[in-house]
Amino acid sequence: MFLEIKLGNAILDCVLHNATVVNIVGPSFKITDHLEKEDVNKF
Repeated sequence: MFLEIKLGNAILDCVLHNATVVNIVGPSFKITDHLEKEDVNKF
């Protein structure tokens, strides 16, 4: 995305400086949906 690694790091540092980390616990809908599609394709 950014051609210069240092510039990309500096931009992300500014954007994420006051960010809050949110941990989400539970099953992933994307993974669950992917696994269900794999099961259907086996038959």
